[in-house]
Parts: sequence; structure tokens; C-alpha cells
Amino acid sequence: MAVSVSLNSSSFLSSPPFCSAHSVASSRSSGSRHSLKLQCSSRQASPTLGLRFWARLYIVPLYSSHRTQGCRAFALARSSASTTAHDSEEANDDSEQSSFFPYVSKTVVAAISDLTPLKAVKWTTFAALVSISIRWICNTFVFNPKAWMFGSWLLVLWPWPAALIVGLLALSACWKHYKGKATKEEQFLILAGSLVWLILVPLAHVHGFVDGWPLTLFFTYTFFFLINPIVRARLYEELSPPPEFKEWDIRPPLSEQIAFTVAVVVGHLLAALEAPPLVYSWNGQWQSKLAAAILLLAIVLHWNATYFLGKYSYKLAKPRAVVMFGPYRFMRHPIYSSFMLLFAGYCLSLRSYWSLSLLIAASLIYYERRAGKEEGLLEEKFGQLYTSYKERVASKYLPWVY
Repeated sequence: MAVSVSLNSSSFLSSPPFCSAHSVASSRSSGSRHSLKLQCSSRQASPTLGLRFWARLYIVPLYSSHRTQGCRAFALARSSASTTAHDSEEANDDSEQSSFFPYVSKTVVAAISDLTPLKAVKWTTFAALVSISIRWICNTFVFNPKAWMFGSWLLVLWPWPAALIVGLLALSACWKHYKGKATKEEQFLILAGSLVWLILVPLAHVHGFVDGWPLTLFFTYTFFFLINPIVRARLYEELSPPPEFKEWDIRPPLSEQIAFTVAVVVGHLLAALEAPPLVYSWNGQWQSKLAAAILLLAIVLHWNATYFLGKYSYKLAKPRAVVMFGPYRFMRHPIYSSFMLLFAGYCLSLRSYWSLSLLIAASLIYYERRAGKEEGLLEEKFGQLYTSYKERVASKYLPWVY
């Protein structure tokens, strides 16, 4: 084999060099993935073959090396960016947690660091007392059947503490109303608390539930006593009569008012005690139908009488004319009649006839005093006009009867 080295550029590019261990090692160390198996020959190759050979020997390994380094740099930059983003997310989470619970964490840490045996004993004693108090309240009021006033078929439960709280709030609102400082909500609370203890408490305590007549009577009474404020609010945008018309205050003395209130309360309590089990009264018998008709008549009569009285009076307190329309064509005092019809419907619905007699008698005595004082003021103001009205309408409370 002939070995020749030519430094001519043309021959250098056209003919491949001779194979040697150094050249193979250098080609391997350059990172080339191609192993070149060179045959040493003295034969001259074509120029195209020489260019391809040198390109594969120098340019391809160089490109592969730069590409590998670029990929490594890109991977390193990507990993660095992801690490930075992860660190920033953790920093944000830490900042959010510290912004949400800075005070709590610092307080807890400070409390734990300042905790002493004496403080531990104090807090343990306090926690034990709170636990004992909660257990006593639950065992005494919540889980004790004797503390519950009644249970309803509608799953409405009324414990005694709740009824007492409603009553006390109503009494507090009454005191504010007496001082002239009660709001509209407190005035409604007075009505609700009074009717709870007048109707629901006695019937539920005696009969054990509120379904049927108790709830019906409660809502009927509530709407009945709201008629006057509703009409007053629609006509004058007020709920209570103004205090400037004291000359038209026809209420009897305070002792008679207290006596009438006591008689009404006692009559309702006796009606609850006298009534048979509500299962026998909440039905379609004629007594129930008659009671429902009387209650409906009481509401209609009270609404119409209050409306016509408001049209011909100043704020339902000072009359401007003699009212001769509506129910006043048949009776001179339809508002008082509506109250007596309400009491009658209550007692008839419960089959409490002795209590009905007591309530009607107390109402007649009390309203007779009020009606006498009212008619005296009307005769003094309107004279012959009211006298002729009395002669034309002879009935006070029940048309053609009394």
C-alpha cells in the first residue's frame, strides 16, 4: 500500500486522508454519532465524494454538538423557569396564608409561648364550667319532656322558656308603649305576645297540641285586632290614635278596664279547661260551622264599621258627622258587637258554653258603660241630629234584638 500526503487544496478536498488511530479517536471525541470505516487507498476519489466525506467528518459532528448544547441550554432554562415559577407560587401561597391568618397564628404562638401551669389550670376550669352549664341547660330544658309545653301534629314545638320569653318581651313593649316610645314592631309584638298567652298557651297546655281550632283562633284574633291599625294606616298613615283628642277619650276608669281585662283572660282560660278534647270539636258538625260563620261575621262587621267610622271622623278619634251608613244603619255600636261576636265564636268552637256566658256578660257591662259615655258626647256635639238617629236605629249591638 502506497502512502502519500498531498498539500494541494484540490487533492486535499477530492481525496480522503488516510485512516489512522488518531483521526478515528478525534472523530469519536468530537461527538459524532457515525463511525466511519475508512479504507486506505492510493486511488484518487471524485471531488463530490470528497466533499461529502469532509462534510460528514467535520460539519455534521459540529452541528450535532451545537444542537446538543442548545437543547441542554433550553432544558436548563426551562427547568430554571419552572423552578422559579414553583418558588413564586409557594411564596404566593405563603403570603396568602400569612395574609389570611396573620393575627391568629401570631396569637396562638404567643399564647402557647406564654402558657404557664396556672393559666392552663384556669382555662381548663373555665372550659369545664362551660361544658357543665351546657349539659345542664340541655338536660333541663331541651331533652326534658316536662319542660316542653306541647307538641303539635304539624311538628311545631313550644317550650315553656320560649313562651316566657315572648311574654316578657311583650310586657317590655307594653311599658314602652305606655311611655309613648314603642315602635311599630314593638306594637305588633304586644299583640302577638298577648294572643299567644291568651289562646295558644291555655289550649296547648290543656289539650296537648295546637292544630285545628287553636291555630285557627290565633290567626283569626290576630287579623281581627289588626283591622283597626290597617284602616288607620290606609286612611291616615298612622297606627295609633293621636293624643290631642282627650275630650273624646271614652274609656271607663282604670279599675273598670282592669276588671274587664281580667274577665276576658279568665273567660278564655275557663274555655280551654271546659272544652272537650279538640278531636271532638274540630269537625264538620253544626257547632263548628256556626262558630266559623260567627267568626267570619265578626271580622266583616269589624272591618266595615271601622272603615265607615274612619271616613266620617278625624283619625278615628274625633267624629265629624253622625255615621249613618254601612253597619250603622242597623245598630249604633257595630264595633262593640264585633268584639262580642268574636268571643262567641271562640267559645262555640270549643264547646265552652259557660265561658261564653261569662264573656258575653262581662262585655255587655263594659261596653254599656263605654256606649253611654260615647252617646252623651255625640248628643252634646250633634244635638237633634244624633237624637233622631237614635230614634231611627233603636238597636245598640244586635239588630232588632238589643
